[in-house]
Amino acid sequence: MMTETEVMPVFETVILTGIQYHRPDGAKHGWTVGKVKRDNWGGICLFPNESFPLSEVNKYIGKEIRVKSNEKGQLRTSLVMQKLESLEENDELIAVAIQNLETRLMQFLQTKFDEMMKEQILTNVDINKLRQIFYLWNREDENIEHAIPTD
Repeated sequence: MMTETEVMPVFETVILTGIQYHRPDGAKHGWTVGKVKRDNWGGICLFPNESFPLSEVNKYIGKEIRVKSNEKGQLRTSLVMQKLESLEENDELIAVAIQNLETRLMQFLQTKFDEMMKEQILTNVDINKLRQIFYLWNREDENIEHAIPTD
């Protein structure tokens, strides 16, 4: 059984000519699709917002950017892959990375805290049920013969 695969060019660098589409952050992470070209070839490249914000994408329009291709030959890039021209850009990159890390960490901790609170509530419900059982078991009723002896 033969399958047809589309052969895509593999480049390390391309020139970003413009932005084709931008999806802002929402319930899922946002992304930007940029138009790129190399020699006689033109295509698109994906810029994830968490690793390459739109404000940074705009700075690279008309410049050469580094890209990598996935298993399907689609081009992807991140701000970390780009050559930094100054320490100021490096500081901005570090600040964006720290902010993204902080956001992901807070989301993770909030999720774990919510799970822990749900478990605590369920544990308290179970403990209250056991208290009711022991209360019924040990109450002083003459008709109940299964009470726990006090001696």
